[in-house]
Amino acid sequence: MRVGVLGLGNMGTAIALRLVEKGFKVRVWNRTKSKAEKIAQEHNLAVEETPKKLVENTYTTIVMISDDKAFREVFYDNNGILQGIRPNYILINSSTTTPMLSIELASVLRKHKAFLIEAPVLGGPKVARKGELIIMVSGPQEQVENIKEVLSALGEIVYVSNHIGDAMVLKLAFNALLISNLQLLSETLGLVEAWNIDTIKIKEILSKTIFKPIIEKYYSRLLAESYPVSFRLALAVKDLEYARKTAEEKNQPVPLISTAATIFRLAANHGYGEEDYSRISLFIRRHKK
Repeated sequence: MRVGVLGLGNMGTAIALRLVEKGFKVRVWNRTKSKAEKIAQEHNLAVEETPKKLVENTYTTIVMISDDKAFREVFYDNNGILQGIRPNYILINSSTTTPMLSIELASVLRKHKAFLIEAPVLGGPKVARKGELIIMVSGPQEQVENIKEVLSALGEIVYVSNHIGDAMVLKLAFNALLISNLQLLSETLGLVEAWNIDTIKIKEILSKTIFKPIIEKYYSRLLAESYPVSFRLALAVKDLEYARKTAEEKNQPVPLISTAATIFRLAANHGYGEEDYSRISLFIRRHKK
């Protein structure tokens, strides 16, 4: 089966390479063509000139790009996805977007007798390479079955519903909870340090409670002076703001998520945007009154 991957950031690249390893014929497109060509030279990938060509030459395409704006551009622009769409084509939205975007694009595709399937994922690039992602899926069951082979190669499928938008709401809810907890844990470490108490003591205490998995996973990462980028802090800002925007769509107050979005935005403005999102700890613990 020929599968397209549109967007070769850390996650898109990991997904493309995993699919190649599982025997799929993978074709890719990336806004920065030189990056796509470099990856293609190192692995068994074919590079397409435009999103239109990518869709024309594949059975289905997984889109993994940064935000709503970028998705709309590659979808609607000249030589974009929409120009290559044919009846019964299945476009997979694995980006973290707003559910409102998914609903919009699904409506457009239906007019062309094509389909959008939401399939946002939990897990980073290393998890994707091992095929151990958790994939939340929304969309018509018949079409989900048609791409089950592709998604199963990447991880465990959790079918949410046939309503487009539902899977993305769950993805944003998860990300908001995770990202906000990193801020709270950073503040906790800062409080302990401010009183000149060794942070290993709070780790020891939390490890005896329900917080054990969190402190064991993130303690060293939050205290490290530097950490390899697995998820950019700027994307954490975007996800928190999308979660807030999604809640506002239904008039649901989310004060803690809104506050976290503000704090992460401040961290990005202080130069941490392109660093790993765990650098929120450095921002909080170093920027005192």
